Amino acid sequence: IVETQLQVLAMAEQVECGTVFVCGLPEARLVCSETVRMADEAQEDRIVTQHVKECLAAGLNAGYPIGAMVAAEDYLTPGQEGNISYYFTRTNRSLQSVRKAYRHLRPAGRYAATCFQGDYMDTRAAYERLRTWLSAQGIQPSGYAYEESMVEDMSASRPEDYITRIAVKI
Repeated sequence: IVETQLQVLAMAEQVECGTVFVCGLPEARLVCSETVRMADEAQEDRIVTQHVKECLAAGLNAGYPIGAMVAAEDYLTPGQEGNISYYFTRTNRSLQSVRKAYRHLRPAGRYAATCFQGDYMDTRAAYERLRTWLSAQGIQPSGYAYEESMVEDMSASRPEDYITRIAVKI
């Protein structure tokens, strides 16, 4: 877990926030929460807490910060980008012990990505930047947007110091 955290922090030192870039991402094994898309705040908190407990109990946590998945219909619609579909825990372990409904593979491939510094719940400007870039390039992304913290509350004491990457497959 510590080794993974150090790798993520080293990557965070290399990013330039506020730009859009194309990168190759490898396939990643994700353990998803129940859907939170239509959940109220209390339900969402319960679902996230349960998700974290289950991942810890199953030994699936590899030190990656919790992430979020946003459906294309939401991140492509201004004002809807905060509609998270699922939270996820990235793992290096096999997903065979995970119920099928909660297994997800982030596909390997080319992604348009942007990083931003600040509260990871305030994604509006980052998604606007991403939508503008995608439109200018004539690219229609596919699948979910993957929000992954690079610097978060385990590494920084103030939300304004958090760094989050949002990536969409192109």
